[in-house]
Order: sequence, then C-alpha cells, then structure tokens
Amino acid sequence: MSHRFGKGIGGYSLIELSVVLVVAITLGVLAAPLLTGPLRDREFGVFAAELTGQLLLARSHALHMREEVHFDFQSDREFRYRLLRRRPGGGWRALSLNTWPFGYGRTIHAALPAWPLPHPHTGSPIRHPISSTHGQRFFFGTEGSSSGSVVFSDGRDRVLCAVISGETGRFRVYLWNRSEGDWDVYY
Repeated sequence: MSHRFGKGIGGYSLIELSVVLVVAITLGVLAAPLLTGPLRDREFGVFAAELTGQLLLARSHALHMREEVHFDFQSDREFRYRLLRRRPGGGWRALSLNTWPFGYGRTIHAALPAWPLPHPHTGSPIRHPISSTHGQRFFFGTEGSSSGSVVFSDGRDRVLCAVISGETGRFRVYLWNRSEGDWDVYY
C-alpha cells in the first residue's frame, strides 16, 4: 500500500516530497551567499553616503553659522556618532533633534579589518580606527579643524576611511578596493 498526499490517484508520495524539499533547501543554501553580497554592498553604500553627508553638514554649519561643531564617535555597539554645536552661553547642543541620531547597521563598526591597511594619503599602516587631534571626535571651526582619520569596516571586505585636514577642514572619503589592494575616492 502506497501512502499518497492529496486527493485522488494523482497525489505525491512521501519520497517525492522529500526529494523536492532537499532540492529546494540545496538551492537556497547555494543562493544565499549570492544574495547577501549585494545586500551588504547596499548597506555599506548607504552608510558611506550618510557619513559623507554628516561630515559635509558639520563643516558647512561651522563655516556658515560661525559656530564650533564637534563630530563625536563612540566605540560601543549602541551609539555611533553625533554632531554637537557649541551653545552661545556655553556647553554643547546636538545639531539634530536626537542626541545620537546616526548609526551604521549591526555589521559596520569603527574598526580596522583583519588585514594591514595603508593610510590613503601616507601609505603607512593605519593602527587605530579613530585617530584625531581631538581624541574620539573631530572638531570643525571657522578656521581649520581637527586632523585625523576614521576607519569603518563590516568585518569582511568592505572598508571606509574618512581623512580630515586640520588646516582647511576639508575631507576625503575613501572606499577600499580589495581586488586592487588600494583606495578608491568616494568623495
């Protein structure tokens, strides 16, 4: 006696259903890496655009409003970075409504990748993810800013480095091109 699922004579046997299920699972396992790569690329691209926009906002606010702006970085998992401006009476105020409004996904961190990474300008090895003349922050003023760089990585093969010039407050954002072993200018 054959066990069939479905009505009538044209049902499927348990073996037939098992074979279809094994084939579907195998295809899913093989396709998953092909689908996650583009998703990680998109997430990292969104992060690169957001970070570049926030650096532009900090610099332009400092120049046009003639106020000091600090771009704070945090290394813990919950808080990422924030923009602060100096209050006229003293103290600091968030440049946006939320104190820590900007994050960068669970996979992107202010961290160095597993391989040695050369600095985009000097070529010397980068030793710390955040390197600034003002500790864990970058200062933007009406005349100059902090000097330094900050590196973000997804822990795999995507890396971003922002380099800020202290004399002018100008900055460049680079994305690591692992296939060529060099930096590509993002902004």
